Amino acid sequence: MANGPPVVVILGLLFFHNLIAVASLRGNFESKFVLPPVLEENVTIYGTEGKLTTPNFPNDYPNLAQIVYYLQAPPGYFIHLTFYTLRTEECCDRVTVYDSNLKDGAKILKELSGNGTGTVVESSGPSMTVLFSSDLLNTDIGFYAEFTTVLISYKYSASHACPPAPFTATDSTDYVYGIETSPSWPYAYPNNALCNYWIGVPDGHKIKLTIESFWTEKCCDRLYIYDGIDQRATMLANLSGSYEDLPLHTLHSSSSRLYLQFSTDLINNGPGFSLLFERE
Repeated sequence: MANGPPVVVILGLLFFHNLIAVASLRGNFESKFVLPPVLEENVTIYGTEGKLTTPNFPNDYPNLAQIVYYLQAPPGYFIHLTFYTLRTEECCDRVTVYDSNLKDGAKILKELSGNGTGTVVESSGPSMTVLFSSDLLNTDIGFYAEFTTVLISYKYSASHACPPAPFTATDSTDYVYGIETSPSWPYAYPNNALCNYWIGVPDGHKIKLTIESFWTEKCCDRLYIYDGIDQRATMLANLSGSYEDLPLHTLHSSSSRLYLQFSTDLINNGPGFSLLFERE
């Protein structure tokens, strides 16, 4: 997926995760027993679309992190935020999404911890704030999220078209990581669909493909994964059903290319899939 505007974060050292107290949302964070941050940047992200990731993504985020993302859409719009993957330490590392800017007295829209892949959050107006915090022990991959903006007088409508592949079989564009999804994910994919995906990383590397979320009609709607640029390559997986039904959740290519094909029949559907690919 195409990258949006750059994201600037605030990263600070904390004594202990539960010593942070947000006493008032009308001003800045009021915290107790907090060491001065080693990096303090406070930048609002303006735009009609963009992406957010935790530090080091797709590698694990650091301990003792406090990251604040401010999103600002044009007047007359609201923000539609989707977490394409979200995995944190369930007990203690959290993502909190606020409606509007914290200093405007924002209410909490969603609190997430553990597995929150596929979560969708919408603001009531043109502002949204996302707070990520981690404690002293244990980490995970964190999150990759994208936002778009919608006129307040309208509802968000997911596209039923096949998502554009990051490159075609003859392109030379290479990626370090990326996300691929079924059409409309995490909403229901269309019937009678046939989508092709080509994934590439720089030559000399291989691809790690992680299935972050998966649900299709078990009998008839399938994702085929090939170890190369087309269907003549070795098939690595033929997947359908629920995430729990799958024989594996991580695949590795033997080269720098993968080809995927997703096909659906004429009846019944579901949310489909979200996949994370990484360069190895």
